[in-house]
Amino acid sequence: MNLVENMFNLRSAKINVRMSACFIVLLPLVLVSCGRQETEDFGSKLQDWKADAKVSRFTTAESNSLLTNETEIISGKKYPKSKATLKFLYDKTNAPAAFKTEFGELTAGAVMKGYLNLGVAPAAQMQSRFVANFEKVSTWKNMKGSDGKVVFSDAFSTDAQSKKIPDWSDGLAAANGEIHFATLALDTGTGFGAIAVPVKIGIYNRSGAIQAEVSNVKDVVVPFFGPIIKAGKLKIYLKTFPQEKGWYVYGAAAVKMEKLEEALKPEVMSRYVDSFFGWLKLNTILALN
Repeated sequence: MNLVENMFNLRSAKINVRMSACFIVLLPLVLVSCGRQETEDFGSKLQDWKADAKVSRFTTAESNSLLTNETEIISGKKYPKSKATLKFLYDKTNAPAAFKTEFGELTAGAVMKGYLNLGVAPAAQMQSRFVANFEKVSTWKNMKGSDGKVVFSDAFSTDAQSKKIPDWSDGLAAANGEIHFATLALDTGTGFGAIAVPVKIGIYNRSGAIQAEVSNVKDVVVPFFGPIIKAGKLKIYLKTFPQEKGWYVYGAAAVKMEKLEEALKPEVMSRYVDSFFGWLKLNTILALN
């Protein structure tokens, strides 16, 4: 299956301005997410299922360091306990060649590796809970980083034309995938604040190996600067690898900035994927008693 936010709050005052296929959201500065898609196919088709295996994502040492069957008591109930994730930060100078081959040329990127300890086999019930977390996009605004601050100041499902619609979720994703559209207000962690980004979300489930991918379907445009992120150049990818009583979870995020490269640093990209892991843990794991 943790692809822009803080500069404005989608829940704050909005100004309706007619601007050729663009919408404007205000806070400290005005950012515009403009309406050109790279191609119709880009917005309407799934990306490919990646035939990556756990051994290609985790070294033996990493797997061993993350694996655990520990438990912890929370509010009087016993829960499986997961270890802290491993984090890797990349910029255009140090990103591994394989990472750039997979995610394209980048300004900033990050990888997260974790083990989601379920305490039970990742069978149908757990798979459904996991998939539903991705389908219920409006709940993403509850996602918080390790600093306790929200990651997305707003998040909601849309249709393919970016019109807001209710979430649709059944906890099921086909082996060949399903597409959801959404708008995310992504926190940049800078003075630029938040950027509202229309995205598509692809979700697959192949026997408990669950893949989720998020990518922007429109250029992100800043007044006076023009496009700062072209369509398809912001990517978040998460993939689970089922084990006896949990999932290894690999997450990656990458962005190619056309301008204003400081707006999204590797630390921000790392926060996205790491926060996804923590949020999935919070909303997937069940008490053992």
